[in-house]
Amino acid sequence: MARGKGSGAPRSLWRRDGGSSDQPRWRTWLIIGVALFLVIDVVVIALALAQNRAPADESTSRPIPTFTDTPATPATPAAPGAGSGAGATNAPGAVDDTLPATRFLAADNGTSAWRATQGSCPTGPGVIERTTDGGVTWVNVPAASLDLRQIFRFTSLGASSAAVVGTTGDDCTLEAFRTFSAGSTWSANAAELAAATYIDPAEPAVVQTPAGPVTPPCPNPRQVVPGTANLTVLCTDQLLSQQSGGAWSSAQVPGALAATSTSDGLTVVSTGVQGCAGLSIATLPADLSGARLTPIGCLAAETSPAEVAISESMGSLWLWSNAASYVSPDGGATW
Repeated sequence: MARGKGSGAPRSLWRRDGGSSDQPRWRTWLIIGVALFLVIDVVVIALALAQNRAPADESTSRPIPTFTDTPATPATPAAPGAGSGAGATNAPGAVDDTLPATRFLAADNGTSAWRATQGSCPTGPGVIERTTDGGVTWVNVPAASLDLRQIFRFTSLGASSAAVVGTTGDDCTLEAFRTFSAGSTWSANAAELAAATYIDPAEPAVVQTPAGPVTPPCPNPRQVVPGTANLTVLCTDQLLSQQSGGAWSSAQVPGALAATSTSDGLTVVSTGVQGCAGLSIATLPADLSGARLTPIGCLAAETSPAEVAISESMGSLWLWSNAASYVSPDGGATW
């Protein structure tokens, strides 16, 4: 029996007679295919862009390295006296100028010098070092036989000679030693001990002298300046010199950290001086009565000194700050 137009026979998607009754259906599939193609294309492009961005994103997410050897900004110097008193704190790298200096520098000439770190007693040790190449390298001086625990004074006596005063052993015996062999051997020296002038950290307000203890007219003597005719002491923001009659003369040196005697008088190193972002070098006459500072130079490399020592010999000025040492052939104008 033949089937008519209304029968349930399946129809082909494409009609052979070119009829258009099924055209909307294939157009729908065509539109769906194009849409799927576009969606897939967008997904592929997005994945490619994400992959290209991945290295940059990873690099920015890594921890940023920090460096602590060199401060990023100069430390702000404290106001005079700000380092003392209950509850006072010092900024990182700042010098506590209310305590005796713990470093000693003794120059021989422009290429050789000695330096020492004080240590403490009885734990110690006091450390002695020497350079013969202008401070490029420093070699530890073998002084273990001395059993030095704490150093109070260190003096150069020539290219291969030096003297040290300090305490030794668990009982902190006060002794002095000399070397005439660039530090390879040492011997006790009673004359050096009898002539020594120094500050004992156990009694920081007093200067020990051959004539007996002397109390300078300042609360915090920091350093006995070596090589001066009269007793000269560096205190907070000033230098003091005792005259033969016992009277004291003074010169104001704001931010003073260390001083040394020279053939022309005194050279002093200060911090926080206007116009100098590092260490300021200036001179004073030996007679401090009414003396005024004469600026010489600025060591801009040392913007945040933790401890400073200075010494002069045969026209060469040496300076030790933090881990670096410097030599100036012109009194501190250039380094």
